[in-house]
Amino acid sequence: MIQKEQLLYNEQLRFGTRSDIGICTQWQNPEDWKIFNKDSFGIIGPLYSAAGVVPMMRNVLQKPELRTIVLCGGRSFNGSGDALAALLKQGIDETGNIVGFDLFGQRVPIERYIPREAVELFREQISLIDWRELKLAEIATKVGEIGNPGSFEKGPTYFPETRLDLPVLESEKVGQVFYSKTIHDLWLRVVEQVLKFGTKKRVGGINTKEYLNIQAVLMSDTKVDYEKIPGWTGVNPDFMRKYEKEILTPGISEGKKYTYGSRMLNWGVEGIDQIELAIENLKKDPASRRVVVNLYDNRIDSKSTNPPCLTEIDFLSQDGKLFMTCKFRSHDIGSAWLSNTYALRKLQGTVAEKTGLEMGHMTIASHSAHIYERDFQSSADIVGRQKERLDNQMLMDPRGNIVIEISPDVGIVARHIDAKLGFPTGYEFVGRDPGKIAYEIALSGLVLGQTHMTYITNELWKAYLAVEKGGTYRQDH
Repeated sequence: MIQKEQLLYNEQLRFGTRSDIGICTQWQNPEDWKIFNKDSFGIIGPLYSAAGVVPMMRNVLQKPELRTIVLCGGRSFNGSGDALAALLKQGIDETGNIVGFDLFGQRVPIERYIPREAVELFREQISLIDWRELKLAEIATKVGEIGNPGSFEKGPTYFPETRLDLPVLESEKVGQVFYSKTIHDLWLRVVEQVLKFGTKKRVGGINTKEYLNIQAVLMSDTKVDYEKIPGWTGVNPDFMRKYEKEILTPGISEGKKYTYGSRMLNWGVEGIDQIELAIENLKKDPASRRVVVNLYDNRIDSKSTNPPCLTEIDFLSQDGKLFMTCKFRSHDIGSAWLSNTYALRKLQGTVAEKTGLEMGHMTIASHSAHIYERDFQSSADIVGRQKERLDNQMLMDPRGNIVIEISPDVGIVARHIDAKLGFPTGYEFVGRDPGKIAYEIALSGLVLGQTHMTYITNELWKAYLAVEKGGTYRQDH
């Protein structure tokens, strides 16, 4: 019998008494695993992504008695089963990527995380039975017919994990707000902050970094265009069109209890289309604050081990624009945030079009914003490669600007002006101490963001030096 204590991510696994058989269910609901008799398998578990084959290999190589993996769960939208099948059939190429597999143009660099020697041992040890097109009930009756070739003579073999030791910087630990005009730049900022300030936390046997209550605000009035997604994000337009069906259609694929789309478009036994209802309510009363779409169903989800991560969507209209807020109880920042956000922006565009409203801002509120250890390295790599983008993320302040002048009588005069028309708002800061004025402006809430406040502080000191030296001052725009 396989001992779970030695295995990675063991909290996600279930164990039986027949040690030579492993069952890989991909995204199949763990509650459905009960159909398998414990004497028909040794281990059963998910495969949520192509990257998941790396910890799978480490686990398998520790157990030489495990000789066959049964692959089930249909065709995964993110190709996790395809990656496993291709790896076992063809291995990795000279660059360390799986031969014959890419995820809509993106390769999977296996050798970066586990030695080539381990890959070849895994391929030698394991035979794959691909039953993805069969229903679980049929697989449960057939799995007992599989023969046992005996223990793998070259095992057990241990390949320790390559761990990226990320420091935890002290912070407020809860409540950050980020703004950007593009989804990809917004994601970059969120990833960077979770890596820097996230608390180390072990969840379900998996190491994570977690930051609480992050709000990411997309300050844009344009609809999403999958073709314009930058290649460096790893999100491919073809993948998004496929993933969009999970969110914007009501169907449920084999083995799943729900999708976001089924919860929004086919709610409960009544089969309520909550999106259509939201559209009708917005048309009737554009000022309504009651247009809410619920995805979390306490009747079911309070007892489930796999409830929806996206729990609620709120729609509001202001000044003829549709604003949308999406609330996640749990949010995988490294692997899921981008695809979630692109697809939800698509949903916002659909609702805006059908209600006759223009596109407004979108807010993604992530209660548990976390990055899994499997994504530490790739997330850090992306942040490193895109450092210049992070350093140059500038946003026109929607709260307005500070116009600075000097006067021989009072020193520095800093006036707040409206962002749209440039008229003075009546807020004014006067004095000879630039540090005190900067402090007062920061506390006033009239300026949004650290970059704008840094610019203002620099200008205040330039104005101060001009006053002290009796010179002239011209604000740098």
